[in-house]
Amino acid sequence: MTERTGMRPGWRGTALWLALVAAAGCGGTGQRQGVDDDVREQVAEQLAEQGRDGAAEVVRDRAETTVEQLDTPYLPTWSVFQFDQQAPSGEIQHIVATDGQESLLLRAAPDAFVSVLRADGVTVEDEALAIDLARDYLYMTRPTDVHAYLVEELDEIQLRTDATDADRAELEERVGDVLAPARAQPSADGGYEVTAFVVSGNVLQRRVLTVADGTIDDEVEVLAEDLPVPFSR
Repeated sequence: MTERTGMRPGWRGTALWLALVAAAGCGGTGQRQGVDDDVREQVAEQLAEQGRDGAAEVVRDRAETTVEQLDTPYLPTWSVFQFDQQAPSGEIQHIVATDGQESLLLRAAPDAFVSVLRADGVTVEDEALAIDLARDYLYMTRPTDVHAYLVEELDEIQLRTDATDADRAELEERVGDVLAPARAQPSADGGYEVTAFVVSGNVLQRRVLTVADGTIDDEVEVLAEDLPVPFSR
């Protein structure tokens, strides 16, 4: 896993960071929150400095981009925001972690997620937190080139509109007895081993994540291919 890059000086003063915290403090996943315009611009500038010009433009677009703070109570100083833009070609989404001094894109960037955990000194004290971290890791760092989502039961697999009863019966036979909510158990090397299931494109994966202080190791096992699900780019 990569180490976090150094802190960048200057956040246009503490007041702007406090504005971000105040705007986001009462929000959880699924609740839309306002973000101070100066803070939003600073996040965009930090992304642009990394060569992430496309993401920076989405963050800046107040007319077409909505902002949602994701619920991360385990992070004392960093906050995570989801920026969604409805573009002619479809939805564009960026998930950004920021502590006021630095902003990191998390989509398709698992090392960045781990860097944020390390920067905030997150310790994995119990199974419940290990599961929360694993679920957030799978959501926030999911790929951008295919549709991917966590599933805990058969009905959560999003089938094509033309899927037949035979398709459903075959799918139930293949994976119906396998799916289960994410679960954790102590790992041999410390931390916890979390098992979860993800649909990625038209493939069902078993993900076994070893979650410990400052690390997340992710093992992927393909359980089923060619699922009767919608086309995924």
